[in-house]
Amino acid sequence: MTNSADNTVAYISDFVRTLLPNAELKVLPDYLFAIRVNGEIYEARFSREDVDDFDVALERHKDTNYFHTLENRIKFRIYVLLGRAGLLHDFDISSEILEEKGEWLKNYSIDIAFNEWFCQVLYEGLRLLSNSLNAIIASTDLRLDDVREDKDHVDNLIQYYEKSGNLTSQGVSMESLAFLKAAAVCVILDREKKKKESRIPRVQKGFDQEIYPIVAKIREEQFRDIKLPECIYEYAIQKTTTVEEKQTLENIKATIDTDVASQKLSMLLEQLDPKLKKRREGAWQAFESDNPDRLSQAANSMVELLDQVIGRVCGSTELAEFLTIKYQTHEETKWVDATRKWISETKSNLHRVKHHTDYNSERLTEALLTSAETVMLVLLE
Repeated sequence: MTNSADNTVAYISDFVRTLLPNAELKVLPDYLFAIRVNGEIYEARFSREDVDDFDVALERHKDTNYFHTLENRIKFRIYVLLGRAGLLHDFDISSEILEEKGEWLKNYSIDIAFNEWFCQVLYEGLRLLSNSLNAIIASTDLRLDDVREDKDHVDNLIQYYEKSGNLTSQGVSMESLAFLKAAAVCVILDREKKKKESRIPRVQKGFDQEIYPIVAKIREEQFRDIKLPECIYEYAIQKTTTVEEKQTLENIKATIDTDVASQKLSMLLEQLDPKLKKRREGAWQAFESDNPDRLSQAANSMVELLDQVIGRVCGSTELAEFLTIKYQTHEETKWVDATRKWISETKSNLHRVKHHTDYNSERLTEALLTSAETVMLVLLE
């Protein structure tokens, strides 16, 4: 009969080989795992308490929240070790964080103090999270009181940092810790997206060296067993346009010459309804006017025009189904979903300009109006 150490050692060994099939693994005394990859050795040590507790969970508590809690303490130690070394090339640690199961704390408060680097990470993430919540609120006429409450809490944390220059505080509530943890995950998601956008191995490794120290911080005691708030999953949805989808969109946009496209769109809108052509002209007239509210007015007109074009072209048919039928012979089949996401993001950005003065920059508004026009061309051609 195998003993407890053998069971746990086998689990850890199998897990490492799942991540790195070509790795050589040697188990040394006191549960020190030496992982050899490309001539380099990386070491992960586990305490006897870690091993004993996990062995009991493996034998008696498989697939329970207790088991997942102990399992993640082992798995994330390996993730951080290999991730910092730049060995997890095509791996999204954010997915593991967002899908994590375990026993979450029910009532908890703690004194916190972070170094300057991590405070800046959290501040960046809080701003990303606040903008995400802002976009959700702006995208609908629904009240969404719970979303507004989340935004108020996040904004209060932002204001605290901007006023004090740190996030040091006593008796921090579990709710605040959850939002701070979510802020760190926002930055991880942001860095992962930038990592995917580069094909240069050393650049990708550089992003890993930013990502995994953040992962290590949220695996510390003050965050580890805190359940993430719902808003981080909404933020993740907003960030899920893949590199392939982005490249497809860039290819589509690159095929459209600006001047020719403008004339073609004007003709297509007039064929659909002359009023739509006039609304488009009105949007650009507002943008180029001296009206103090010109950016908001231009965005408002273009949002309504885009909505009307989608409604008239698709009718009662779902947008994805319409595009699938229209472009069923297109070689890049994935572009249908990418276009749908692109349309959604463009509309969301235009609504933000419409409702929030923070976004009222001339360059942004012009870029958004142009993107909306490109969407209409894709639908109408």
